[in-house]
Amino acid sequence: MSRFATDLERRSLAARFLFPAALVLLIWVSMTTVYDNAWKLGMPALQEAVSWLCGLGGELFRGLAPLIAYPLAYFRGAAPAERAAASLGPFLAWWLLQVTVAAGVFSSGEAVYYGFSQNYLLSLFVTVSVMGVCELICRWVRKRRGGAVGKVWTPAPVAAILSGPVAAFVLIVWGGGVHWFYLYQEGYKLLFR
Repeated sequence: MSRFATDLERRSLAARFLFPAALVLLIWVSMTTVYDNAWKLGMPALQEAVSWLCGLGGELFRGLAPLIAYPLAYFRGAAPAERAAASLGPFLAWWLLQVTVAAGVFSSGEAVYYGFSQNYLLSLFVTVSVMGVCELICRWVRKRRGGAVGKVWTPAPVAAILSGPVAAFVLIVWGGGVHWFYLYQEGYKLLFR
C-alpha cells in the first residue's frame, strides 16, 4: 500500500514546514552569495559565466521555488498556510532585502511602498500562480494514487493560477505598464506629499 492510499500523515513542524522553507531559502541564498562574490574568482570568463548563471538562476528561482517547496510540504501534511509560507521564503527574503536597501535612501514608509512597485508585485503574483499550479498537481497525484482528496479543481488554486496572468496584464501589458505606473505614482503622492 503506498503512502498516498489514505490521508497524508501530518509530520512534525520541522519536517512539513521548516525543511521545505529552509531548503528553498538555502538554494536562493547560495545562488545570491555566489553571484555577489563571483568577482573574487579572478578569471573573467569564468566570473562572467558564474555571474550570469547564478544571477539569472536566483531571479528565476524566486518565482519557481514553489516547484520544490510546495510538493515537499504538501506530501508531508502541511496546512495550506504552511505550504504558502514555505514557498514564499525566497521571495520574502529578496523583498525584505530590497526594502532594507531602499530604506538606506528613503524613509521607512517610502521604502515599504517601493516594495509594492511593478517588479515586486509581478514576482509575488508569479509565485502565487506557481503555487496554484503545484496545488492542482499535488491533488491530482494524490488522487491518482488513491489518496483521500475531494475535487482536484476548486476555485482557490484556479484563482491563484489566474493571478499571475492578470498581474502581468495589469502591470505590464495594460498601456505598456504606464497605467499602473501612474496609479502607483498617484498613491505615492497621496501618502508621502
